[in-house]
Amino acid sequence: MGFLRVLLLTGEREFASAFSALVRAFGHEVEVHDHEPAAIEAARNLPPHVVFVDQTTSSSDGRELCREVRVATNDRAQLVAITVDTSSDQLSACREAGFDFRFSRPLVAGELERFLAVSKKDLL
Repeated sequence: MGFLRVLLLTGEREFASAFSALVRAFGHEVEVHDHEPAAIEAARNLPPHVVFVDQTTSSSDGRELCREVRVATNDRAQLVAITVDTSSDQLSACREAGFDFRFSRPLVAGELERFLAVSKKDLL
């Protein structure tokens, strides 16, 4: 398999569209959901390699979501928070919630591409 399965949880259609276009342009599959239960169910049905969670539209701190995604994927998915807050407090909160990585919005296409390339090497 030469591509990653990426899952994005966001409530913003414009962001979902732009993010999806980038991920596909980098040669990977992407599935988008706007509700946590649907994203968790999708992770159970076809476990993703990487899960991006847009914290700017999430109603929770991500702890329960991280736990459920880890169970659904047998702890094999990388969990990535997307935030607008770049403070060290926010980074700590993401780590405490269970996220492996954090990106700040606006996303930089080159950074996303590099992250997915490294993830592909690590996960496939």
